[in-house]
Amino acid sequence: MALVPAAQVEVMKYLIASLEPGSSPVLPIILAALAAVVISLTTSVNRHVVQLSQLDLRRSYSRDLTRLITRLTPPETVDNRLVERIRAARDAVPFNLAWQASSFYSVMTAIFAVVFLTISLWSISPLASLFVALVMVPDLLVYSRLARIENEIWPEAAGINRRQEYLHAQVNFQPAATEIASGGHGDSFNDELADLYGREFDVFAKAPRTVSAFR
Repeated sequence: MALVPAAQVEVMKYLIASLEPGSSPVLPIILAALAAVVISLTTSVNRHVVQLSQLDLRRSYSRDLTRLITRLTPPETVDNRLVERIRAARDAVPFNLAWQASSFYSVMTAIFAVVFLTISLWSISPLASLFVALVMVPDLLVYSRLARIENEIWPEAAGINRRQEYLHAQVNFQPAATEIASGGHGDSFNDELADLYGREFDVFAKAPRTVSAFR
């Protein structure tokens, strides 16, 4: 994926050169068609690689966390602060931590794309290539800031998420679901879930707001 922007520039250079008198447009057109096919294939491969990275990270994190939990001492199992941190870590495994794989991959792809694009543009305009390189700096700063903020707000979001899962289990599985339906308490569960979804949104909305202020 990182080579795609630079490849597009090179193809455009060939296409423009083919417009000169005496030049044949056949090769540039073939290259443009091949570039389109490669871009399409690369996008699919990139998506698959990211998914595999997320699954591998999830497996690795889950294994390490399970090993840690099974080695807790009896006093540690009743330490509320430690238990809360373990719960937050467990909830983060399939979401927050696994997503970092795709975020890291996106950042590295963007960095290499800028490098290759800068090299490709240098022969056309050194000034333009420098501007392309400089444009990446603010984005890297924002990516870094956003990652730190997401890690800071995740414990709060994890607690909300656990409560959501508990309520969903109550209204979807027996015997709690029958008891709730018999007692007519469904609306109260629905109201609390709606409130939790709102709180979850507010928590995650802190990240872009903070980054916007940072910028």
